[in-house]
Amino acid sequence: MSVPSAPGPNVPFPPQEAELVEEIPTGPKWQYEPKWDGFRGVLENDNGELALWSRNGRPLLRYFPERRDRHRAGGQP
Repeated sequence: MSVPSAPGPNVPFPPQEAELVEEIPTGPKWQYEPKWDGFRGVLENDNGELALWSRNGRPLLRYFPERRDRHRAGGQP
């Protein structure tokens, strides 16, 4: 199995970056999530092969091998 070196065509956009604000937005059209320390990435399923990419296009799945193992066993990523 080869590890992809860059996001494929199934990843048309990078992960969104967190934005520091003074107050939480309000109203029915806003959604937000707290920014925790850790990873932010996009999970790609390319013909059954999983890849997890950082916003800079770096592979992250090596940090989460259980995601690939679970997918290969027939579960959801």
